Amino acid sequence: MAARAKAVRPLKISARAGETDRDEIFSKNGAAFSVQARAGVTEITLYDEIGRWGVSAKMFRAALESIETDEIVLNINSPGGDVFDGVAIYNDLLAHKASVVVRVTGLAASAASLIAMAGDEIEIAENAFFMIHNAWSIAVGDAREMTARAKLLKTIDGKLADTYASRTGQEIPTIKQQMDDETWLTAEDAVELGFADRLIDNDTEAEAKASFDLAPFKNVPRALKATRRKTRSPKPDAPLVPAAQTDFSSLVAALNALHGTIAA
Repeated sequence: MAARAKAVRPLKISARAGETDRDEIFSKNGAAFSVQARAGVTEITLYDEIGRWGVSAKMFRAALESIETDEIVLNINSPGGDVFDGVAIYNDLLAHKASVVVRVTGLAASAASLIAMAGDEIEIAENAFFMIHNAWSIAVGDAREMTARAKLLKTIDGKLADTYASRTGQEIPTIKQQMDDETWLTAEDAVELGFADRLIDNDTEAEAKASFDLAPFKNVPRALKATRRKTRSPKPDAPLVPAAQTDFSSLVAALNALHGTIAA
């Protein structure tokens, strides 16, 4: 199958001041995030959450700035995370001079599925999955705050749908319905619907898709539920404490730690 043309317009989402500010640089051990150049190709492994609890946009951009090869191969196995970090990574991949081949080796869910859309070519392992859904958030405040946050989420969902539709060739209303439904796609489905260009054989990460806690999602395929291994869940900057030991003020403090985060 011929490679699809890379999207030419960056995805723009406006947030309130401070909501996209991520000053942390995370050092990752093992294979969760690695960059390796050889024979004219740079291979990036992204096997973690997106954002402050995993691979941040700042970390990813720093890696991209060091790449001088003409081709990037991006291996993705991620449950997603912070939508603004995902948008930034997507835009930085689009802007890079190298051609980008995305390989979904386990799971490209939520913000990770958006990042995958930056590929000039998108490949998916036969036992891997895609997932798209609407953005999530937590808001603390009065009715005005809740209304403003709902408006922002709708804006984000619209922009994400535009990007998915542009890359896949599907109609925007169809994509929006898939997002409303929290749609999980097998590799074959992903190719058929345009989220990937071709299937690839891959036995090196046969259980990679099962290494994340997928409990927050409502439509996880039975195949993933059966093999999922319990791992750490993202922790807010201010830890949540057991209900029996908390009062309203401490609960508000914990929610405020998550207040600016919008997940996808």
